[in-house]
Amino acid sequence: MSLENVLDIILITYNRRGFLENTFEQIFAENSPIKDFPITILDNKSNDGTYELIQEYKKKFPNINHIVNKRNIGGNANIIRAFELVSKKYFWILCDDDNYDWTHWAEIEQAIMDDKDVILTEHLTPGSDLPIEVIVNELNFLPAGIYKSEIISDDVIHNAYVNIYNSLPHQALVAEVLNKNYKFFVPEHT
Repeated sequence: MSLENVLDIILITYNRRGFLENTFEQIFAENSPIKDFPITILDNKSNDGTYELIQEYKKKFPNINHIVNKRNIGGNANIIRAFELVSKKYFWILCDDDNYDWTHWAEIEQAIMDDKDVILTEHLTPGSDLPIEVIVNELNFLPAGIYKSEIISDDVIHNAYVNIYNSLPHQALVAEVLNKNYKFFVPEHT
C-alpha cells in the first residue's frame, strides 16, 4: 500500500502568505516524506499574494491542487469544507502557519499501515500512554491528528456546522471518535 494513495492532505489558508511560505519550505523540503503526496490547498479567497505564492509552488510541485473558495467563509467553515473534500482512507488537515518535524514520521506511517483509527502527529505531553482527556486536549490543535475518513459521518458534519461559532469544529470529529469507541494511536515520539 502506497501511503500517498491512502492519505488525503488538505492545507487550509487565508491571507497568510508569509506563514504559508514557511510552511511550504517545510512540506516541500528534501527530507519531507509528504513532498510528493497530492496536497490540496483550500484557500479562503486570499487577497494578499497567497494565490500567487501557491501558483509559484504549483509550477515546481504539480502534486498541488489549489481550490479557492468563492467567498471567505471563515476559518472554521474552511475546516468543515476540508472534511467534505476527503476522499481517501485517511486525512490530515494542515494549517498555513505551523512547523513540521519529520524526524519520527516512520511511526506515523506505520500507524497508518497498521490501520489505526486516529493517529496523533504531535503531543506536548511526554510518553505514549496518555489519558483520554490529554489526547482530546492535544487534538484541539487541528494538525495534531490524522483520522480515518469513515469517522466523518453526517452527524459529524452537522455537529461541526452547529458549533462553528462557539467551538472548534473539528472537536465534532473527536466527539464522534469518543462516542463510537474508535481507538487513538499515540506515537512514542513526535
